[in-house]
Amino acid sequence: MVQRDLVNGVPVFWTAAPAPLSAGLVFGVGRRDESFLRGGITHLVEHLAMGTLGRTTLECNATVDLTTTQFTVSGEPVRVTEFLRRICQAFSQLPLARLAVEADVLRTEGGGVAPPAVGALLAERYGACGVGLAGFGEPAMLALATEEVQGWARTYFVRGNAALWLTAPPPEGLSLPLVEGRAPVRSLQPVRPLTTPALVEHPVDGAVGLGAEVPRLPGLGAMTRILRDRVEDDLRHRRGLSYSVTCEQLVVDRTRRFVALTADCRDGKEAVAARALWQGVTRLAQSGATEEELAHDREGLAEYLSDGRSLVDEVEAAAEAFVIGVEHRKGEDLRRELSELTAEQVRLAAQAVLDGPLLGVPAGTELRLAALTPVPSSSEDAVQGRSFPRRRIGSDAPRGARLVVGDEGVTVVLSDDKRWTVRYADVVALLEVASGEWTLVGVDGISLPLAPGDWRNGERALGRDPRRGPRVAAGVRRQHRRNRPSSSSRARLAERGVRGAVAVQAGRVGRTNLRVDTGSPR
Repeated sequence: MVQRDLVNGVPVFWTAAPAPLSAGLVFGVGRRDESFLRGGITHLVEHLAMGTLGRTTLECNATVDLTTTQFTVSGEPVRVTEFLRRICQAFSQLPLARLAVEADVLRTEGGGVAPPAVGALLAERYGACGVGLAGFGEPAMLALATEEVQGWARTYFVRGNAALWLTAPPPEGLSLPLVEGRAPVRSLQPVRPLTTPALVEHPVDGAVGLGAEVPRLPGLGAMTRILRDRVEDDLRHRRGLSYSVTCEQLVVDRTRRFVALTADCRDGKEAVAARALWQGVTRLAQSGATEEELAHDREGLAEYLSDGRSLVDEVEAAAEAFVIGVEHRKGEDLRRELSELTAEQVRLAAQAVLDGPLLGVPAGTELRLAALTPVPSSSEDAVQGRSFPRRRIGSDAPRGARLVVGDEGVTVVLSDDKRWTVRYADVVALLEVASGEWTLVGVDGISLPLAPGDWRNGERALGRDPRRGPRVAAGVRRQHRRNRPSSSSRARLAERGVRGAVAVQAGRVGRTNLRVDTGSPR
């Protein structure tokens, strides 16, 4: 049973579990709270805070995911309380002299908040903001200034955005000296206007994924487990094409979840694996689960709930739900849902997935399913403005390409049906990738190279001001001044070498033919 106390204004959720004492300090901040240019800032704060502890024999760790940041510890109560006190104190005075070193560590670590195939689906569904940022790299991490990082800590790692879970009552002497602050107020997560069911090409080799935004429904958890088992039986045990099949639910907001089913597969078998995912959810939506599948799911969940370790999971989930702002499902809630589970609930949950699914496959996969509409790899519209053709000599732009610069944005045109547009109102980043070369990134993931040397009269088209960058930056500043790196930040970006094919082709950042090398895999 989960009980609740209050320590220094921080909610504390606890349950009685065998020693040693385990604890987790959870904050309601993750990748979804960052901007494109501030990607990685939460992870930086976490690393810097843990760095204040120095070398320790204490069993402790810290993680950042899509919605939360958590510091966990296990050991004797006196040592656990000391760990928590020091972590809380660290946020008000981070060791910012180590900022550059920790940024390099994170680039080496190369972690992500979601599996690559899931991140690609989130990016396609939501774009380069909120939960969609799980599918993008962190191109400006080394450009983050010390005042930005400390400000992030003082905004998000505060008393009103925290919760603690424990496997025993709060020990004597427990103190959580966090600075005063409120939980952030988040705007509604936007959804990109895609025609669904949609077929999406992603840059993740050897993996396919099926994802959809769904409401919270009875039987949703059972549906994900039964669907995973069906696809695993097909791809791994019957065909031997896959080793791992996973299915998970990710929080979008209080009422919405993103369900993602992914599978790895042998080279050349991507189309077969993708078709198995699609057929699996389609059949489940048509006929629901069998009585044998329902019985198996009930038995598995009952065994889990009878295991004492589930109490630790439950108290941790209670703290996470509090800081995320969603309803916590208690053990008794799960038991009640288990007893009331029906095949029709499972069928309706699967049907909800089919109301707006994305099927992701590696680029170049030959897959034809009549129900799926391919997501265009280029923009559907172009801005009106002055047109600048490709320079005949010395240009890295494709033959026949032209650049259009207008009052509303920029378009790179390769042909009548292949063009990429970024409107100033939708800009999330203006990156300097080399001296005199810039990349304009839109919220939908479209990225445009801005190199004067690629275009006839390119200097006139883009301009060049050492203090302001390309002339189009004026349009960006009108709408998104805060997204433009400072001059010192731009210098660090150029020094770091954020390159790839940015001077050659336009496209989606890391998702089609343009790859911005952020130094860490997605």
